[in-house]
Amino acid sequence: MGKKFILLILGGVMVLSAHDLSVHMSLGEKTFDVWKEFDYDFYEYITKHSWPGEDSVQRTLVRKFYYIGLTFPDMFWSDAQSIIRELIDSLHGVSGLKDPFKIKDETNVQVQIPIEFSPGDNSHNLSKLWRMAQHAKSHGWTPYEKSLIYGSLMHVIHDLYAHMVMQPTLFGYGRVFDSDSALSQILLAFGERYHEMFSPTFINNWPHFVKTLYASKLIKHTPAIIQDACCFYREIDEAGRVTTWQNIDFVPVEKFVEAAHAVGWEIKNLTRERLEAYLHGWAIFTFLLYGYRSDGSDIGGLLAHPNWTFEQYLHFVLDIGFEREPHWIFAALPEWLQKIIREAAHQYLMVFFPEGLKEYPWPEYFESVANFDEFWRAVPEELKPKLQAEYERWRQNLRYWEESDDGNPRTPRMRNSYADETKVAQELTKFYRESLRSGPNYYAEYMEGLRLDAWTIGRKAGLLAGLYPIPSDQYPRPPGVVSIGFSEVGKNGVWVYTNIETEEEKIIYLCWDIFFKGKILVQFCGRKGDGSVVVLGQKGYIFPTHWERRNEYLGCDVHDAAVNEDVVEIFWRIQAIDYPYPTILQSDYREAYWQSPLVYENKLYQVLFKEGDPTRKPSEHPFYNNGSKYYWPYTIRIYCLLRPVNAEIKRITTNQVRLTWTDRSGKETGYRIARKVEGEDWDTTYATVPANTEEFIDTVTVAHRYTYKVK
Repeated sequence: MGKKFILLILGGVMVLSAHDLSVHMSLGEKTFDVWKEFDYDFYEYITKHSWPGEDSVQRTLVRKFYYIGLTFPDMFWSDAQSIIRELIDSLHGVSGLKDPFKIKDETNVQVQIPIEFSPGDNSHNLSKLWRMAQHAKSHGWTPYEKSLIYGSLMHVIHDLYAHMVMQPTLFGYGRVFDSDSALSQILLAFGERYHEMFSPTFINNWPHFVKTLYASKLIKHTPAIIQDACCFYREIDEAGRVTTWQNIDFVPVEKFVEAAHAVGWEIKNLTRERLEAYLHGWAIFTFLLYGYRSDGSDIGGLLAHPNWTFEQYLHFVLDIGFEREPHWIFAALPEWLQKIIREAAHQYLMVFFPEGLKEYPWPEYFESVANFDEFWRAVPEELKPKLQAEYERWRQNLRYWEESDDGNPRTPRMRNSYADETKVAQELTKFYRESLRSGPNYYAEYMEGLRLDAWTIGRKAGLLAGLYPIPSDQYPRPPGVVSIGFSEVGKNGVWVYTNIETEEEKIIYLCWDIFFKGKILVQFCGRKGDGSVVVLGQKGYIFPTHWERRNEYLGCDVHDAAVNEDVVEIFWRIQAIDYPYPTILQSDYREAYWQSPLVYENKLYQVLFKEGDPTRKPSEHPFYNNGSKYYWPYTIRIYCLLRPVNAEIKRITTNQVRLTWTDRSGKETGYRIARKVEGEDWDTTYATVPANTEEFIDTVTVAHRYTYKVK
């Protein structure tokens, strides 16, 4: 049992670290004011300090459940539930255990049943959580009753901006290429992995939320708050009897279930008893992730100490706990079991963090291919077959990042690139507040009636930005893109993405909805027949100190541009304002695509960027459904005359064919016929015919294949 126990703990740490729970709690602790407008009573209660006593205990409990809520949606992932289930099951039935490892029968029974969401739904449903918060507020629930719901809602709002603004804009901050190994993942999956691994290493308020999360209520003559280990809640009465999480019905958990049912959220097997059972295991795991040593030091564990080697982390794991009983979390176990676990801990920690990895701080093993290979060589041979595929994908992507780095100011493979991310997350507070005020319609993964795939566009914008170099971090990072493209009738109009033919005034609008910070130009550009670029309109923004969102548009008569400026194609571009005005994003990505074989020989870019071709067919809609992944962004060809259609060819004699078409224009001066004989090049000036002509007769040779074009 001892070996299985330590393996479960290590597995949980490795899985749950990727969820970046610490950033949610750190950010939540710094941004209580987001609730001031939405629910002033809750804001006042959670921020007001009071003298020690019952009121102080109650306020601590509100914060405790708010922090639990800030991790709560991730607890519902099937992998997390599975780990909790195995841990609780392993501890259950072992004699001699003390709290919190002594598992009641009912707790074990409850976690054997998974909490399941309907297909296509999950625990991060912003609409449902926002409606639950509205329900709680409108029914006059107390801050304590609302705390778990509010924390869960804020977790999902944090994730929204992290996934669609922060992660893609940092990934594309300078030239960087993903490898084709990313094809089997979600867009920017490896960028997200690094963002969530390295950003927490810059958290500066660990004690503020960790100590509150593990504060307990001590009932004597005057209630007071004490610190505990491995359990969210412990009550000690005047006789010294301990009541723990497993023995108490918590109002915030009950209210979460009630609100979910009230808004019609179909969650299978969701009950208060089951949630509290899962939360018992969740408490143990989060303490192992972000706890402290037996003397109260080193709060935050591995992520809070980027200078630790893996060997130092080993010693931390063996000494986590608190000075109050049990002074070390495993002191709750019988002595014979402690001995087994201590021995197993060293043995199995060396499996995941091999003894040979003593030289570098742990982040350095993920910053270069050479160090990553050293990490892999230290992994025991018996584990390599199961990890081989993941190692190869990770290594391939890391290699591409390394080889495409030509002075990238914030390359995603380096820990220092994430130094400002917790600060950026806090700078986005006004948007969290707006999401609370306006609900899911303000900014969601899918917008415009569940049609515009904003999540995919935001992530692909990061991949697109990675095609363009940035001279230094003095220039702004790329914007977070909700949408940007061309429309016929302004920002609320119909998207245009195929060739435009017009013989009269034709106003086309460039529409954008972006989040950004810094000094940027949004440009409506035209490419002329000789390949040069003309700016047809532009809008400048100067916000060097804070993030803004702009949903605006520019109009242009593309027929006039085609006739008077020889514009044959339109596209959009975002540039930095300061010299040398580097391009940050651009929809005509041809030149950037063909600059490196790491891109044009890469299956990922061939698939997602249509092999370097930014033009789109009617069936290749760049915004809706799955089109955003494959066909956004794009350019549009402009034709100032209506082109001929319905071209057909028929043989009229052995040596003659008739080429016919439909003339749709009244302004042409003639038609040019191009011909290609099989095995030869195109003759683009083969013949011309007068205006208003709709046929051409050509002499051919038997046994040859001919192809024609009419312009």
